[in-house]
Amino acid sequence: MPVGTALWYPDSGASNHMCQDPLALQDANPYSSTSSLLMGNGTPVSIESVGHGFLPTQSKLLQLSNVLCVPSIRKNLLSVSQFANDNGVFSEFHPVYCVIKDIMTRETLLKGHISDGLYHFPVLVMSTHSVEAPVADSFAVNFVLIWPLSKNTFRTITMVALELLLMEIIRLVDWWAGVKIKMFVNNESFNLMGEEHALLISNHRSDIDRLAGWVLAYRSGCLGSVLGVMKNSVKLHTTGLKRLENFPRPFWLALFVEGTRFTEARLLAAQEYAGFVTAISNLRLFVPAIYDITVAIPKTSPSPTLLRLFNGQSSVVYVHIKRRLMKQLPETDEAVAQWCKDIFVEKDKLFDKHIAEDTFSDQPSKDMDRRPINSLLIITSWACIVAYGILKFLQWSSLLSSWKGIALSAFGLANVTILMQILILFTQSECSNPAAKVAPRKPPKNDPQSPNSLWKSPLA
Repeated sequence: MPVGTALWYPDSGASNHMCQDPLALQDANPYSSTSSLLMGNGTPVSIESVGHGFLPTQSKLLQLSNVLCVPSIRKNLLSVSQFANDNGVFSEFHPVYCVIKDIMTRETLLKGHISDGLYHFPVLVMSTHSVEAPVADSFAVNFVLIWPLSKNTFRTITMVALELLLMEIIRLVDWWAGVKIKMFVNNESFNLMGEEHALLISNHRSDIDRLAGWVLAYRSGCLGSVLGVMKNSVKLHTTGLKRLENFPRPFWLALFVEGTRFTEARLLAAQEYAGFVTAISNLRLFVPAIYDITVAIPKTSPSPTLLRLFNGQSSVVYVHIKRRLMKQLPETDEAVAQWCKDIFVEKDKLFDKHIAEDTFSDQPSKDMDRRPINSLLIITSWACIVAYGILKFLQWSSLLSSWKGIALSAFGLANVTILMQILILFTQSECSNPAAKVAPRKPPKNDPQSPNSLWKSPLA
């Protein structure tokens, strides 16, 4: 077995994960510090190495970071606090069993039992030396086979696969509906897009804002390395944010500070800006810029929706981009939160100005009418593969060889079409009045602790 007992015992008193067998870990390095591990009875024991691993579940892979290899221990210990912080999970302990659940979805990921008065999880830690446990999907297979050997190779494969997938959607925007996206950005910022790591903050005005973002990323050459998180979930993935420092290609991390819908209720609920503060604290050292994005629809264009997109109806989207340097942000968390709030106040003013002028006059415009042929070639290739598969299935099943089979096929296709129509209508942006204005905080004139007294606001 790859670990000493193939059991992991949750320990709320342990500050680190600990295992007995060094072969259970990947990227294990000799422990260089002279410190020793102090056991519960006061006995010091030596630490041999430090590494990483993960626990496979049916829906996700749970990380085990900074695992201490201590050959003299008898049981593998799972630090409850470290495990919760690294994976966004929580533990429940019941009289005869224990479970680990996802903190957002409340889904049960692992279930353990109790024996000899101790809770334990009968799972295997996957590593370079252990690929015995089943994985949930091809992504997990790729993770198990490639990640232990080369993280950059794994990331490159994932980025290529993601780019091929998103190109199918971009084809709908570019070639089917003919959505026109017009950028308002200065030349210096435009030339740096796709050449540097960047954190993106944006408002959300329509159903296809994210599609417009993917088109921008595709034109900039970083479609496969676009990441997106909502304002609350970013707090659960601090470990993942730090790992982006070694990302092999420039990435865009899109953070929707105000949530997924631009409504008054959601905007007011986002005033803490905790997700933005967490992202800044983890990305500050290796992400040079923040792309401040404001999306608007001109008066002469109908608002783009998924329904219009699938119906092949064109729209126009204006995207205003302002590059802000990360090094200009304040140092304290309170000041960073206030900076973010001020930015969205400025975005409100910019949007109001667009409503009045029907354009963004403060930046030069760049049309993106030239449609790359790659997305069309990719979707054509996928269509041929899918059509061939459907044809083979129909030949094998003989559905079209009788009127009953034809009727059954038509009924199934009609049901899928109706369900898709209902789903698209249901997921359209909720109608709302313009969000309430959030006034920037005005600190006392002589308040030395005011964030605005410690840094120069870019809005001044």
